Amino acid sequence: MNKVNYVLSSTKRLLNQLEVSCLGGLTFSLFVFASFANGQANFTVTPQLVELELVPGGRRAFKVLLVNEGDKDTNRFRIFTADVFETEEGNYRVIDKGTSQFSCADWITPDSMEITLGPKQGKEIPFEVKAPLKVSGGRYASIVFALVPKETPFGTDEVGAGVTFHFRIPVQLEVTIRSALTPKPKNVEVTGIE
Repeated sequence: MNKVNYVLSSTKRLLNQLEVSCLGGLTFSLFVFASFANGQANFTVTPQLVELELVPGGRRAFKVLLVNEGDKDTNRFRIFTADVFETEEGNYRVIDKGTSQFSCADWITPDSMEITLGPKQGKEIPFEVKAPLKVSGGRYASIVFALVPKETPFGTDEVGAGVTFHFRIPVQLEVTIRSALTPKPKNVEVTGIE
């Protein structure tokens, strides 16, 4: 078996062993693989879940910490918003933006960016959610942190084939929009109570 076929068959065996139900599971399962794949996918995102409560028209800021845990490589990350779907098993699945009727992905700023982090470098990334005026109930979104794959060119005397892995970690956002509170009356005086 030549070198190319061996690499492809090994990769195929690895992929066949990975059975995942959601994007978060894929990230966790492939994290083990990444430890022997040049450390490219050694990054963390905290927190994994952001829960906010807003009134219609309200806004809230929050931060997410992204850390490049690798010892050697500078890595580039693409950050974007997406919709989220809850499966029958209770897991979240990231889906294309604009797919869910209960999405708040369009309420998040910034909605996309790229960032580069050196080895062992981290950055708190600020986000803001602004609810429209005429909404209520639960709304959901994901902020996806994706490692931009590095290109590894083959030398002039090498024969090769490649497989590109895309490593992503989603942060789930759950927003509850409560009805605007009825204003309390001012200067109320109670009389005649004995």
